[in-house]
Formats: sequence, structure tokens, C-alpha cells
Amino acid sequence: MKAISLAITSLILLTGCASPSNESAGIVVSSQNYANIANSLMGDNPDAQFDVHVLLSSDAIDPHEFEPSAKDKLAISQAEAVFYAGTDFDAFVDPLLDSVNFDPDFVINSSYFVREKLASCATELCLEKGSNPHLWFDLDTISSSAKALTDLYIKLRPEHKQDYEKAESTFQSQIKALKAKQDSVAERLTSDITFFAPEAIANVLLLELGIKSISSKTIANKIANEVELSILEMQEIEELLKSRAVKIFAANQQVESQQAQQLLEIAQSASTPVIYFSESSLCVNKSDKFLDCFDKKIEEVIEKLGLKLD
Repeated sequence: MKAISLAITSLILLTGCASPSNESAGIVVSSQNYANIANSLMGDNPDAQFDVHVLLSSDAIDPHEFEPSAKDKLAISQAEAVFYAGTDFDAFVDPLLDSVNFDPDFVINSSYFVREKLASCATELCLEKGSNPHLWFDLDTISSSAKALTDLYIKLRPEHKQDYEKAESTFQSQIKALKAKQDSVAERLTSDITFFAPEAIANVLLLELGIKSISSKTIANKIANEVELSILEMQEIEELLKSRAVKIFAANQQVESQQAQQLLEIAQSASTPVIYFSESSLCVNKSDKFLDCFDKKIEEVIEKLGLKLD
């Protein structure tokens, strides 16, 4: 597994000079989240659309165990552009780029924007953003990535510049509205509103909403890497959940760990509200707009906490 900084370095060091193939596979993305974002930025003009090839195309596949196929390598070699997180989540992308000597001028690596933004920040939220590989839960990173991807669309198809700029303007306006909603929720919450996450998938989203984390990074890392928790660790978490101090249990719907399932059952028996998150896709349907799905998750949190927004 590679840290964000290593993913960024590997992107910068790519020195291939080959332009995307004439037999184009359109835009290659690492997961459905990036496909939904990419599609949202193409606008409504049918002539301005790119085909999108998703590498990690199923929620049933563990991203950390994913092995790209020959078809995936072919798609990369024929792609006009590549869009991915550049973190541990999609560490399989960098070897694919290297294998075909892909031109870095046609790559959008979202982790670059995290490093650029958090260089002088040391708050809990900043530290989480800097270490959490699930970058699509950070609206600031999404915003910067969207701007970069739009610029790349225009570079590839300048005749549709107005279509792409209009789509991005709408997208950025939605992000602004979602950030305002996050701030509104955070202003209404007291300091005792907490969440527990066996895996740190949506920690950035929940922290942005003003919900405090009482999760242990050690435990989260163990569960993510399928390392068995000790009896004492399980007992401590069980006592915490049964005390009803936890207001949100953030579950990874893709985890098959027996201990993660056990923790979920303890939370449910304690009547702790549970919200399920997927590593690969925030949206239920591939045709959904990414920010609409993001908004639905915020609304789900609001509903679980029993909040009323003006």
C-alpha cells in the first residue's frame, strides 16, 4: 500500500511522451465515484461526451485486492485521459500508467490537490484529509479535481469549451451549496455528538459535519488489513457502543470481516443509528450525478441525528 505522497511522486516522475492513442477509450477512471464525477462535468451536449472506462467497476471487489485485466491495460493505452485518487485506494493505477508510458499531461491525480492544500494545516480534520485515501468525501479536493478535469476536457475537445465550462460552473455551484449545508449542520451540533467507524471511509465527511470521531486509527487499520482485534480491544469497543455515547456508526458495506460484522451487530443492538458507506461508489446507480449522491448522504446523516435545518 502506498502513501499519498508516493502516489504524487510517481505521477510527477512519469516521463512518457506518448500522447493518448488515436483509438481512444475516452476517459479511464479508477472507480465509479470518479466516473460519476467525470460524467457530471461533460454537460448535456451529446457531442461533448467522452466514453468512460471504469477499472474497479464492482462494489463486490476489494480495491486493495484488485488486479487489472488485460482489457484494463488496453483501455489505459488507448485513453485520452486518466482520472483517479492516487492513494492507497487505487494504487493499481500507477503501475498501469507506467506500463504504457502514459503522458502525465493527460492525468488527473486528485491526491496532488490534497498535498497542495494541507501543507500548513494541523487540525484533526486536516490530518484526516491528509491521511485518508477516500478523497471523494472531501468537497475541496473534488472542486480542485473538477477544475483540472474540465481544463483537460477543453484541451482535448476545444470546440466544446462552452459546454464544459457551463457544466463545471453548475458543478462548482452545487459544491458551494453543499459546503454551506455542511457548515449549517456543524453549527447546530454540540460537542458530544460522536461517530464510530471501524474503517475510516467517510471520516472526512462526518468531521466536516461537526461530528467528533471516537474511532481508533489502530483499530481501523487492523480491520482494513484484516488483522484480528484483541479480546480487550473488542471489549472496549463493545462497552463504548453499549454506553450509547456513539450517535453514528459508519459501516463499510463492502467489509466481510467477522469482527467488523460483530461490531455492527453490537451497534444495532444498542440502537445506534447506522449509515453504510461503500469504498467504490457513493451512488447507487451509475447514471446518478455524484453531488446528488453526496447530498443524499448528508441528508441521511441529518435524518439519523434528528436535526431540522431551516
